[in-house]
Amino acid sequence: MTRLGYSDLGDSFEEMKIRAKDKGFNFPYLYDGETEVASNKYGPVATPHIFVFDKDRKLRYNGRIDDMENPAKTPKSLDALNAIDAILGGKEIAVPVTKTFGCSVKWAEKRIG
Repeated sequence: MTRLGYSDLGDSFEEMKIRAKDKGFNFPYLYDGETEVASNKYGPVATPHIFVFDKDRKLRYNGRIDDMENPAKTPKSLDALNAIDAILGGKEIAVPVTKTFGCSVKWAEKRIG
């Protein structure tokens, strides 16, 4: 577990379950275990890094939530929401890949024991 300087919880799976319940998240959270097999296949580079799949489990969007790095400001482009709306509406996603930003992914193989 990594204790985060800006949060009352760490980033372990157990503490993420607490955060999800506390915040009422209504979406699945992937725990990739110690092997990180799925994560390595998709190649996230930062958190958050969003992957949106269609009903056939085809990856349709890969990137950021929106274009605003500062959460106190209003974003101009709601990239992930636009992608989800396009999929639900049976349309092509205008921008299916966007640049991510945030904290770099902390891979298990790079942790110092």
